[in-house]
Amino acid sequence: MYATNVLIQADFSSLKHFDLATLLEMVEDKGMILHLLAMFREDSLRNKKEVDEALSQKDYKLAFERLHTLKGSAYILGANQLGETAKILEPSIKAGKLDEGAYQAFEIELSEIQAELTTMLSKR
Repeated sequence: MYATNVLIQADFSSLKHFDLATLLEMVEDKGMILHLLAMFREDSLRNKKEVDEALSQKDYKLAFERLHTLKGSAYILGANQLGETAKILEPSIKAGKLDEGAYQAFEIELSEIQAELTTMLSKR
């Protein structure tokens, strides 16, 4: 089992925005981790787009729901900094306003994660 973990860690060493220990606790199968990360990349893009659309329409309830979903997925996969930026942003959206600074931090973190995942997944 240790050799498998070392191989997985080596293959995923480029993931700077993810806690590898969390990923490895959840699942040891390299293929499954790749699948989960690919799903997260797609889902987080879709949820971010829906958050943006909801905010533009001042639908703070929907924006909060999509942000909350994205936050949960981030924490589950060990993208803890993204989860934290979403957590900081949630109260303002729940209150029907937008904390621009928190939103910008969230966007930057998500953008960096998207770039990281796109690069890693394109190499497989």
